[in-house]
Amino acid sequence: MAGHQLTKRAAVLWGLLLFFVLRVLGQLLVALGRVSFLPPMEEWFSGVLPYPALLLSQAVIIFVCAKVCIDFTRGRGYFVVPRQRLGSGLLWFGSVYLAVMVIRYVLRMSLYPQERWTGGSIPIFFHWVLAGFLLTVGQYHWARTREVARQRRIHSGVRRRLRRVGRWAVAASLGACLLGWVANQLAPSALARHLGFRPTEYAVRVERGVRMMTSDGVALVSNIYHPQRLARAPTILVRIPLLRDWLMRLSADVVARLWAERGYTVVIQATRGRHPSGGAYAPFRYEREDGVETLQWLSRQPWWNGRLGMWGGSYFGYTQWVLADQVDPGPSALMVQICSTDWYRMFYPGGAFSFESALFWAIWTGPA
Repeated sequence: MAGHQLTKRAAVLWGLLLFFVLRVLGQLLVALGRVSFLPPMEEWFSGVLPYPALLLSQAVIIFVCAKVCIDFTRGRGYFVVPRQRLGSGLLWFGSVYLAVMVIRYVLRMSLYPQERWTGGSIPIFFHWVLAGFLLTVGQYHWARTREVARQRRIHSGVRRRLRRVGRWAVAASLGACLLGWVANQLAPSALARHLGFRPTEYAVRVERGVRMMTSDGVALVSNIYHPQRLARAPTILVRIPLLRDWLMRLSADVVARLWAERGYTVVIQATRGRHPSGGAYAPFRYEREDGVETLQWLSRQPWWNGRLGMWGGSYFGYTQWVLADQVDPGPSALMVQICSTDWYRMFYPGGAFSFESALFWAIWTGPA
């Protein structure tokens, strides 16, 4: 009986692995430009990892899953020796993994009507496949060890209670993380509704850590938010002295996704010397030169359509003023807030040095 159940599970696992392998081969063929009948590259992955890293991780997953399938087919090997903790862990992780991917699908279909019912969902569907693989293996280990586990629970009431408390603590932590992730996914739409913006139109693909080299060899790093299904779109550039502060980075991400969901390509670029860009931080000194080179770099991108807006206040506003005279490429619109064009009079009102303003600004900007 046990051998029959093992054979059935092996067949299920081989089927799930085959689906995943076909997904990897399909994306690889699209990446190499060998086929035109499959969906375009942006449909195959979310952009969290660059494709070479993603392909490597997929190869590792296939190797491990193949080893599991072989062990189940042969009826011997590491992955068929019943282990209670392995079974419980895989069931927990697989269930959470599947729940997150189901919620991700529901959010995508709810927020982006153009994507219904399969648009941009290839990664989600194959996350379901991997979750099913984990749950199948986990259920096997749990079923084979549950009698032993029951006997242990009978003879160890204190340990049972402690483990129950631990499980509830883990569940509460996972629930809090899941709620935080859902809130982050909904944040751009909630903010847009509060501000009276038009409804969401496009799903968003994010390129993180895109490097642009300046003429003096400094790497300026950007996160680029693309509205999917738009080959070319107006660009919003924000040149920002980013810090390692997670709240600032989270806020920039929410605002960028808000604009990208409404049809703009958004470039959030860290200025020179600010995390994660390279170079030495010298306030105001390089913003003109770096800004001009950034405009030239943008004009060479395949998604550039010639229209550019810039946004921001305070120092972000200064990075706009220094590019206001640029044309072809240059900004079509500026949105400058709480920012002066006369920095001398800001720090020397009436001709005297304003120590309070300078000290406050220096402390606030701080190390990157």
